[in-house]
Amino acid sequence: MGIVNNICSYLSDNGFCLVIMIQIILDAISCVLVYFLGEMAWNGSGLLCGIFAAFNLTMITYSHFILNDSLFLFFNLLLILGVVQFINRNEWHLVWILGLGFGAAAMVRPVVMYLPFFLALFFVVIILRVHKQTFTKGVSQVLLFVAVFFL
Repeated sequence: MGIVNNICSYLSDNGFCLVIMIQIILDAISCVLVYFLGEMAWNGSGLLCGIFAAFNLTMITYSHFILNDSLFLFFNLLLILGVVQFINRNEWHLVWILGLGFGAAAMVRPVVMYLPFFLALFFVVIILRVHKQTFTKGVSQVLLFVAVFFL
């Protein structure tokens, strides 16, 4: 118990260490997300993708600097995973999650702000062609996506 108290007191006195620990945890979760994306792309390739992400020198280097790169990578991997899930299954809750995710990623780096407008047309085509739904349902989902993004 003394070790836990020492670690907690050290983390509360030095806020930078806590931020670095959170970034390291986000990078570890990012490796797991890369694994899932690899498995979605091709069965059996997820482990290799996750190992490559874990030993990526850029991720290792940036994980202990106080930058927004780790958070931006984490949000982008979540967004890519969400877009792939939306393509596979067209469900309303995924539209909400994608809109909120793009909004959070835009707050980390504003360069993502233009991406939802390009994806809106892509989503309409996916809804109409792949999921074979009506035009009004596709446009309503895309409008909900863009509206939640602006929140």
